[in-house]
Amino acid sequence: MTPRFATANGLRMAHVTAGTSGPWVVLAHSLASSHAMWRPQIATLASNGFRVLAFDARGHGATDAPPGPYAIATMAQDLRALMDEVGIARAHVVGLSMGGAMAQEFALAHPNRLRGLVIADATSAYPAASHPMWRERAAAVESGGMAAVADGTLGRWFTPGWREANPERLADVRAMILATPPQGFVGAVHALIGFDLADQLGDVRAPTLVLHGSEDQALPPAQGERIAALIPGARFALVEGAAHIANLEQPARFDALLLPFLREASETTAD
Repeated sequence: MTPRFATANGLRMAHVTAGTSGPWVVLAHSLASSHAMWRPQIATLASNGFRVLAFDARGHGATDAPPGPYAIATMAQDLRALMDEVGIARAHVVGLSMGGAMAQEFALAHPNRLRGLVIADATSAYPAASHPMWRERAAAVESGGMAAVADGTLGRWFTPGWREANPERLADVRAMILATPPQGFVGAVHALIGFDLADQLGDVRAPTLVLHGSEDQALPPAQGERIAALIPGARFALVEGAAHIANLEQPARFDALLLPFLREASETTAD
């Protein structure tokens, strides 16, 4: 799909939409990715009675990459402004990894714009012990571009078996990583370093589903279990056989958990 552009929160933001009627679902991608990460779900959601907005976050894909550092709160403001531009009053928000951090922030900052919340392969906080690792990755990109982190990223994102069995799809994902503006990557890394909403998640009131790849080594499933425990009434489910980018590695299993939740949440939060 060819992205369109809208000016939102001072950014020229790339985005795609799909579907002709039904509740809106907004898809927020991971670090070093773009809206293209969600291609399987865009097709599935649009063919199952939903309208979809998938966008390139600040510093990613074809969206502007201003100098950093960024903040997850700012990135959630970007999303709210983009929804305004597209004409979306309320939506289900689905976020994975960095997108999951954005989804948590959006749920707290803009609860009246939210119908349902899905957080996948994410954490509620990046502890101080992880900050040196993030700074090392940012420094590697500053000196060597995205190629300096591409192979390590792919190793964390997918299981060895999937990587071996899907060379063409792996090449597509690698190209997506390499297309990330280095300045945007570094800015977003600093946003993750400053992310910690664990003490606030008890205030989330939207229906919530937390999904996590069973083989995720980048953020083990215990991170998702913690989020689900902190949000009142949240459900937790494993995407079996998937590592960090669960929606791409096991799209059928991911969608089989996502769709029933979105249908139920749509009924309980009808406009």
